[in-house]
Amino acid sequence: MLISRMVVKSIGLVSSIILARLLLPEDFGIVAIAMAIYAFIDLFGAFGFGTVLIQKQNATVTDYNTAWTFKLLFGLCAAALLVLLAPWVAVYYQDPRLTAVIYTISLMAVLSGCTNIGVIDFQKNLDFRKELKLQVIPKLLSFSCTMVLVVVLGNYWALVFGMLVNEALNVIFSFYMNAFRPRFSLASARELFGFSKWLMLNNAIDYINKKVPILLTGQLLDSKAVGLFSVGEEIALLPTSEIAAPINRATYPVYAKLKDDKAELRKAYLNTINLSASISLPAAAGIAFLAPLLVPTVLGPVWVPMTEMMQWLALAGFVISLSSNVGYVFMATGSPRYLVFTNVLRAAIFIPALYFFIKLYGLTGIGYALLLAASILMVVTHISIARLVALDAFAVLKVTLRAIAASTLMCLALYGFQLLAGNWPDLLLLLSSVALGAVVYGSLLLLFWQLAGCPDSLEKMIVSRYLPGLMPKDNSTT
Repeated sequence: MLISRMVVKSIGLVSSIILARLLLPEDFGIVAIAMAIYAFIDLFGAFGFGTVLIQKQNATVTDYNTAWTFKLLFGLCAAALLVLLAPWVAVYYQDPRLTAVIYTISLMAVLSGCTNIGVIDFQKNLDFRKELKLQVIPKLLSFSCTMVLVVVLGNYWALVFGMLVNEALNVIFSFYMNAFRPRFSLASARELFGFSKWLMLNNAIDYINKKVPILLTGQLLDSKAVGLFSVGEEIALLPTSEIAAPINRATYPVYAKLKDDKAELRKAYLNTINLSASISLPAAAGIAFLAPLLVPTVLGPVWVPMTEMMQWLALAGFVISLSSNVGYVFMATGSPRYLVFTNVLRAAIFIPALYFFIKLYGLTGIGYALLLAASILMVVTHISIARLVALDAFAVLKVTLRAIAASTLMCLALYGFQLLAGNWPDLLLLLSSVALGAVVYGSLLLLFWQLAGCPDSLEKMIVSRYLPGLMPKDNSTT
C-alpha cells in the first residue's frame, strides 16, 4: 500500500510541478474552490459502506449490492445538486468561470457512483498488489492525458478534464479487475446504516476540517491565495497524506481481524506508529527545512509567498500522522463514534484558530492554526488509545524516539552542509541536500536501533531482509 500510494503521489507531484510552471496560482485556486464545493456535496453520500464491508467479516452479496446501489443513486443526486448550485457559487466568489467548471465536475459524481464496489475485497483480503494496480494504472494514463491537455488548452481546464478522465478510468478498471457485478438492491440498508451513520457524521466533520480552510481562505483573501494554499498543502502534507494514509489503510483490515485480541492489537498498533514515524518524520522535517530552497527552485518565484506556510504545514503533517492511525483501531473494534468526537474537537479548535491566524498573519496563519489543532488532538487521541488497548504511558514515545533523534540530527547536518556549500547552484544544492539527508537519516536510524538492542521495528525488517550481515548473531531471525 505504501508503494502504491507513493507511486500515485509521485505521479501527482510531478504533474503539479509541471502544471505550476505552466499555469498560474489563480488557475489552481478556481479548481480548488470548485472541488471544495464538490466535496461538500459528496460528503452527504460518504456512507462509509466500504469501511463497513471490511469490518463486517461475513458480508453477503446483498450487502455489496446495497452499498453500490446507494452510491450510484447518490452520485446522480449529487450531480443534479451541483448543477443547481453552480451559478450561486460563481456569484458568491465573484468569478463567473466557476459555473462552467462546476457543471463539468458534476460528471465526476456520476462516475464515482458507478465504481464497482467489489474492489473493496482487495483491502479486505489484504490483496494490496491488485490495489496498487487499480490506483497506479488509471493515474498514469490520466497524468499523460493532463499533460497533453495543459499544452493544448494552457489554463485551468486541463486540470478539470484531467480529473474527469481519471474518474472514468477508475470506473473502467474497477470492473476490469474484479469479477463482481453489482445489482440494484436495498435489502441490507438498515443493517449497513447501523454502523455507517457514525462514519457519515464523521465525514461531515472531516469536511469542515479539510475543505473549510479553502473556502475561508477564498473569502478572507482571494483565489490566488487559495491556489498558493492548495499547492503548498499538497507538498507540505506529503508525509501525512501519502505515507501515513496508505499505512493506515493497510492496517485497518488487520486491526479488524485482531479486534478481540487486545495484546496483538496493541502490538500491531505500536508497530504501525513506529513505521509511520520512521518514514513520515524525516520527510516532514526535510520539507520544512528545505522549503525556502525547494519552492523557488522547483515551482518558480511566483510561488514563493507560500514558503513559510509550507514549513508550518509540514510540521503539522507529522503531528497528524502520529494520531491518524488511532481512529482505525476504534473503527475496527466497532467504536466509530470515537472518530466523530475527535473530529468535532479538531474542528472546534481549528476553525476559530484559522480565522484568527489568517486575520493576523495572512496565508502563514493557516500553518499556525493547523499545527495548534493537530498538537492538541494528538494528546487527546493517545490518551484514548492508551485506555482502549492498555498502553504504557511512554509506549508511543519509545517507538518514535529514534526517528525524532535521527531527524533532528539530519536537519543539523543539512544546515552545516548548506553553510559549507556557499554559492552552489540552487538545483544542485537542493538535490545534494536531499541525498545527504537520506543518507544521514538512514545511517543514524540504524545506529540508534543497534544501540537500543535491535528491537522489533522497521529497522529490523529492513536489516534482516536486505542487510543480514548487520544482524546480531543471537537476534538473526524475524
